[in-house]
Amino acid sequence: MRLVVSIFVVAVCAAYALASRGDGADPTRRSDVLEAALALARRDDPAVDANAVRRTVAELADAYRAHVGTEPARVERARGFAWLMFDHAGFSSTDDLTSFETLHVDRVLASRRGYCLSLTVIALAVAELVDEPLSAVALPHHVLVRWDDGQGTRHALELTERGRVLGEDELRARIGPFAREDTIYGRALTTDEVRGMLLHNRAFVLAGQGQRAAALVELDAARALAPTLPEIERTRGVVHGELRAWDDALAAFERALVLHPGDVDTLINMALTRHAAGRLDEAREDAEMARLLDPSHPRLVELGVALDTEAVQARHPLGAPPPGLLDGLRVEFFADTSLSSRVATAITTDIDFDWRSRPARGVPPDRFSTRVSGWLEVPVAGAHTFFVVANDGVRITVGERSVVDHWRAASNTSWTLQGEVVLGAGWHPVTFEHYDERGGARLVCVISRDGDEYPLDLARRLHHVAR
Repeated sequence: MRLVVSIFVVAVCAAYALASRGDGADPTRRSDVLEAALALARRDDPAVDANAVRRTVAELADAYRAHVGTEPARVERARGFAWLMFDHAGFSSTDDLTSFETLHVDRVLASRRGYCLSLTVIALAVAELVDEPLSAVALPHHVLVRWDDGQGTRHALELTERGRVLGEDELRARIGPFAREDTIYGRALTTDEVRGMLLHNRAFVLAGQGQRAAALVELDAARALAPTLPEIERTRGVVHGELRAWDDALAAFERALVLHPGDVDTLINMALTRHAAGRLDEAREDAEMARLLDPSHPRLVELGVALDTEAVQARHPLGAPPPGLLDGLRVEFFADTSLSSRVATAITTDIDFDWRSRPARGVPPDRFSTRVSGWLEVPVAGAHTFFVVANDGVRITVGERSVVDHWRAASNTSWTLQGEVVLGAGWHPVTFEHYDERGGARLVCVISRDGDEYPLDLARRLHHVAR
């Protein structure tokens, strides 16, 4: 079994008091943040030129001083770090968190490429040298920096987006509704917490290299320094799962949920672990809780496939549709209620039928049936709900999975139904079957991916293969 963890990248700072500014960075002064990062880098490369790294950071500090001057507006002092990192020094952000190349400060300074941990460490090291009140703020699976003078002026900067300024409301929204009151998220980090976070990220790289025992040693040290960081426990669970130590993995995931209740990634990893351990009922309970908390989470497809319950894999990937596709679904009309005696065909670009008389030439006004079939293009994986109005019976299948099965007469009213299925992104065979007993005949279906504001545009997503 291979568990996947959403990576928490972190960095560092305590709150620093404002001090008087001189004409340049003191060449003998050292940054605690930088020294911690250098100590980590030397563990993987003892030949790191620490003095060269210190000189580079001191040069960045001098460039910051020259840019903001001595008494600029507070917001300009905060945004000066975005100018320094991106306009002046030319740093760029990456999503590659699996390599020491994007973790260790010496390599990031050389390549000008890092992710939020390493970029934040550099910004904070400069802030220490120029006496600016910049700190690291942890969020679930992420970190950013915040300039806070302690007098009500606060500016959070997203260094993975070239220093975009975030408001406090956005920060709270990204922390989410399930965080504990004493959560580590949203506040300035202590020096020990920063050291623990650095160890956590090094452990993540080691685990990706297959050094799982070494990763667990590093994670033990990280937990001692940052005991309230949920990501340490979740990563411990993933590594134990890779080692097939199911009980240890589940215990770590449980601790992660205590620290961050409602974390969907942890619930999904728990479900995968219980499934691998043969505890299927508990795995399905974890999966259902994850689905209720975030029905559009992309890993629900992975989870559904593992549990062989809800997920339906696409027959064709998005970039390789079935050959010979034409717009719309194929409609077949039958002169009976058992889909046996076909008498007419048509093409439809929507599922919106309200037959008040015979639906096509040769089809009786009552006691007929209809099959609508073809391919449904699913642009984004996730849980999809089929909302149906039918008079009389209706059946819907996607691939081999039954989504709605209500094959019965509706009398003088229409059935209002819905069915849900997790679909992978790509092309799925889909079939709608309907029959009319007597009176009004109706078949309407709207398909919506959970979490989306609008339903699928079926005119663009329904297709059939030419015969």
